[in-house]
Amino acid sequence: MTVILASTPGPQGEPGAGINLRGTWSSTVAYAINDCVTYNGSAYTALTASVGAQPDITPMQWNLFVAGAELSPAAQEAVAEAVSAASAATAAAATASTAASAAAAAEAVVMAPLTFAGQKVGIVGVGDSISAIAYSGLTNWLRDLCYLSGQTYRYRYGADFAVSGSTAEQALASQLPQVLAMNPLPKSCVIACGSNNYNSSAEIASGFAAVTTMIRQLIAAGIQPILWTIPPRGNVPGSQTGINAWNALVYQMQAQYGFPLVDCNAAFQDPNNPAFLKAAYTFDGTHPTVLGSGALAAYVLADPKFNAAAKKDTPPWLVTYNSDPANLLQNGLFNSGSGSTSVADGVQLASGVTGLLVNDGQCLGNWQRFTRPANAGAVGASSLAFGGVVAGSVIEVSCRLRASTPAVTWGTADAITGPFGQMLGVAWQNASWSQTISTAYLRQTNTGASESGIICERLLVPAGAANVSVLIGASSAGGNTQPISVDIAQLAFRVISPPAV
Repeated sequence: MTVILASTPGPQGEPGAGINLRGTWSSTVAYAINDCVTYNGSAYTALTASVGAQPDITPMQWNLFVAGAELSPAAQEAVAEAVSAASAATAAAATASTAASAAAAAEAVVMAPLTFAGQKVGIVGVGDSISAIAYSGLTNWLRDLCYLSGQTYRYRYGADFAVSGSTAEQALASQLPQVLAMNPLPKSCVIACGSNNYNSSAEIASGFAAVTTMIRQLIAAGIQPILWTIPPRGNVPGSQTGINAWNALVYQMQAQYGFPLVDCNAAFQDPNNPAFLKAAYTFDGTHPTVLGSGALAAYVLADPKFNAAAKKDTPPWLVTYNSDPANLLQNGLFNSGSGSTSVADGVQLASGVTGLLVNDGQCLGNWQRFTRPANAGAVGASSLAFGGVVAGSVIEVSCRLRASTPAVTWGTADAITGPFGQMLGVAWQNASWSQTISTAYLRQTNTGASESGIICERLLVPAGAANVSVLIGASSAGGNTQPISVDIAQLAFRVISPPAV
């Protein structure tokens, strides 16, 4: 599978084989490598010699050069006319000239609407339910990746464009345009497609052609594409053949162009039965639990090839002193004016939760620790409340966050919802504190015995909100035979100037 990439011209290389324009594809004509044909309004180039291999369903024989859906009817007609004219020409110079003109015209049409200004920030994704959710709906693997990386890969709140049930074609039609409309644009985009495209060779061909088109459009916009393999689905009879065929195309694409790869298939495999997901990673044989989501993120972060190839962000801003005028919260370093060793000024502990201020040199100021006792029942969220937010503004919430859950029985309820189902949340309150307008859930534990990361997410203050309650450490899951805890440090609520991320 070959992708035609738009790029900045480099040094002149050795002459290569030119494209041979052969007109409209015919099932009875023998085609050779680099032949170019049109079929149903799209242009294809031959990867191998073939006879009777219909271009739109044989991606190993034909590469989608220009998709008809990308071009206006006039542009489709112009490309078709250029190809037909070139195939009828006998002079080599005329053929080369016509080919160059057709390619340039097609490239101009494809690239024209994809020019965006602004600094590129963060990583986003398109895809289906495998990448869109963990069981609880409060997190997914991409959010986990950004958190566990310390925001080396910056999370864009609300930019999880994956939709349950989507095919690659649907992701191209409805999800990718949302990515390309972001301001600022992201640095990279994960194309997490394929789980709804592997049931037949025709589905695979059509779906992977859509992936190829997404790759080309992302590159044209200066966004790095990141590839994705389909995870095992041994619970679905007969699925493995199609999954293997799709993933083979992904591996081939990655080897050919060096794009970063999220190898979801390898990350989720049960080592004793590779056709199935590891039991603790899924609640239905297909979709990930929060433990599975965290495991995928950890797998990607441990992959040296991914981290060498993927674009990274600059470290996020974290508050360094309590009088920082940029921070709406005035005790983000969790100091105690009263000399308390358990709670910082302004912190309210939930019933049944104990507090501790920890100064271990791993942050500026103190860690505020919230501990749920061993064998305890459900505990609510502890909180920290303040005012001064303005509806319609964008606020960046940033902090260090870590959890210790060493004695939780993973694989039961905790693997589905996480031992701290609401590790960190933001509840927007009205001016009189009598109504919660809405709540943004920023983190829940899901990666095993312990985890540590950085939150950095930008939130739009909803209409009617004037105050904030920071919610920390709510837990309803069972199975902890020892105390489990959440620590938070260097918490900031910073007003961001437009454009909003």
